[in-house]
Amino acid sequence: MEVIISECHDAACNLALEEYLLGKEGSDPFLFIWQNRKTVVIGRNQNAYYECDVRYAAINNIDIVRRMSGGGAVYHDLGNINYTVYYKDNIDYKKITIEYVVDVLNYLGINAYANGRNDIEIKGRKVSGLAYYMGQGYSYTHGCLLVNTDIDCMETVLNPDVEKIKSKGISSVKSRVINLSDINRNLTVDEVKKALVKKAYLLSKTHSEDEKIDVLIIEPEYLDNVELKGFVQKYKSSEWIYEKKIETKFCMKRRFEWGSCNLNIESDCQTIKSAKILSDSLCTDVFDKIEMQLKNRPLNMLSIRNVFTEIKEYYGIQDEEVVILKDISKMISEEMPIHE
Repeated sequence: MEVIISECHDAACNLALEEYLLGKEGSDPFLFIWQNRKTVVIGRNQNAYYECDVRYAAINNIDIVRRMSGGGAVYHDLGNINYTVYYKDNIDYKKITIEYVVDVLNYLGINAYANGRNDIEIKGRKVSGLAYYMGQGYSYTHGCLLVNTDIDCMETVLNPDVEKIKSKGISSVKSRVINLSDINRNLTVDEVKKALVKKAYLLSKTHSEDEKIDVLIIEPEYLDNVELKGFVQKYKSSEWIYEKKIETKFCMKRRFEWGSCNLNIESDCQTIKSAKILSDSLCTDVFDKIEMQLKNRPLNMLSIRNVFTEIKEYYGIQDEEVVILKDISKMISEEMPIHE
């Protein structure tokens, strides 16, 4: 039984390695253990803007990545352990993986149990959730295990302002969670990792305690491997992370000295499809210009800022309209939860 452990904490690199390993030679099951620094990982068919507070993530140096498997958004940090079980046999490895993780936790003295086909709980609260991906070579079942994750940060970043964002993407199901350290405060991430390795024989074809376990440590430098570069570029690209074409509407409302402003922007998470401003201001032309210039722009903050700069530079606008441009630009910068 082979166990591969990544020493890299970059989520994009670890997801790249996870996908790369789908093409590994052989037919025996194997285990991949990895950790990420502060990261939001969204499911394959989710909308990043709807699943997490993109602005909070940027301010607090929290990465955002999209994985290959389906399911909901999760938060990772170094108090969390990720495990991926690879297999080729046509047997229920989702069930085998859950039984394996439950056995690991029981071995550590924690009374954990499966709830349904995808969750592991302690005292009615979720400690691990699973997702899966079917590849052409290997397939995998993977999940995260909360040891001493920052729950406060998790709850904050995974709770965007849904009043400002309306999406047709697949949303996450919010669950009450628990850390293993809430049950045993002395339990460490390293101890849990060692238990995952020790019990890895349960994933083998023999399920025998006599199964030899070979551990391969992957250093961060290995991820510069030319064979992995394309995978890494994919997971780091904004096209993969943000530009899943899902209909999304951003709504902002504010009152200024010159009047009210109700701005609605519709997009597909890649391009602004339309913008509409409702206002009781006596000025009118400036709003038409903003709506016209926002349409078909890329959905990122730099592109939107450029709209207001271009209007000021290329149109003959009045002083009061300059104030309106400045105020609306500031409102968008402060309220619209999109990436740079």
